Amino acid sequence: MAVEQGLDAKRIQELDRQYVLHSWSVQNQISPLAVAGGEGRYFWDHEGNRYLDFASQLVNVSIGHQHPKIVAAIKEQADKLTTIGPPMAHEARSELAQLLAEVTPGDLTMSFFTNGGAEANENAIKLARWYTGRDKIVARYRSYHGATAGAITLTGDPRRWPAEPGIPGVVRMLDPYTYRCPAGHPDPCPVCTGGPHLEEILQYEGPQNVAAVILETIVGTNGIIVPPDGYLQSIREVCDRHGILLICDEVMAGFGRSGKWFACEHWDVVPDILTLAKGINSGYVPLGAMVIGEKIADWVRDKYFAGGRGTRRSARCGAKGSSGASSSCATARRASRSSPSTRPARRLPRLRGSQRQRWSAAST
Repeated sequence: MAVEQGLDAKRIQELDRQYVLHSWSVQNQISPLAVAGGEGRYFWDHEGNRYLDFASQLVNVSIGHQHPKIVAAIKEQADKLTTIGPPMAHEARSELAQLLAEVTPGDLTMSFFTNGGAEANENAIKLARWYTGRDKIVARYRSYHGATAGAITLTGDPRRWPAEPGIPGVVRMLDPYTYRCPAGHPDPCPVCTGGPHLEEILQYEGPQNVAAVILETIVGTNGIIVPPDGYLQSIREVCDRHGILLICDEVMAGFGRSGKWFACEHWDVVPDILTLAKGINSGYVPLGAMVIGEKIADWVRDKYFAGGRGTRRSARCGAKGSSGASSSCATARRASRSSPSTRPARRLPRLRGSQRQRWSAAST
């Protein structure tokens, strides 16, 4: 544990109070800890006090602080190429997209890379609207999908209030919270079984108007709510019956945090669109992804894909390179090979023999 010389904690906090705006906080009521460094599951302050990082920072440092393989990947890629534009192809991004196709469930096959989970969700609902020709999105109350304009509208918790009115077309449904069921949890419960509650909402909204249902497979910051068995399958069935896309937001639950690669695999449900971030590279540099299934991929191949955002370039190791900068993708590629969850071959049931050998060899 090393505390390097530089500004002391008091001066860091003074500068922080004067110049830094912290999210989801009353600025004059917080006193952020000045962090000097970290390694593995710990970080420490400038006085040498060590802290066990139970929160994993933003529930994203799955592989631990300063993992030597990820740090090396950042350095190696920075020496080669720090960023590329969307029209270009690059080894790191191409191979990462292939690796995601190998480990994501079902026919999820093509990836669009972003700066993080919010942008992945923004692009997911845009694509769902283009694909279906419909405008409404069903989202749940106990949810958080990001802080950008569309993602914060999708968000159901009170963090969305200051951003209202948000984007049009978002409709709410209740959550399968069996402990404090909003319907009183009768037997059978229309809310906690999923399908009956969604069907009722569609009667009011018109299923022909609904493009997608978006949900956190396992609710994150709104209670760690694991859906009852059968819930996700029931939502999937209703979506299929009405031609509605299912978007699973696994920004927090993905990449082994639930015990499987992705939480939806616990219930053998394959979404039409899967959104990812956080554990994709443990947050070492900003990166997210929207992964789409074959039917949408086949549809979009000969269409103009208007995905992306305004920020396009950065020299800071790909931190804001549009559509997945080379360094961001390099960290995710290395993280996928360094994570303990890649080691047991039994955890990679979808990989063919040669692919499984390549993953296992790369992670040792």
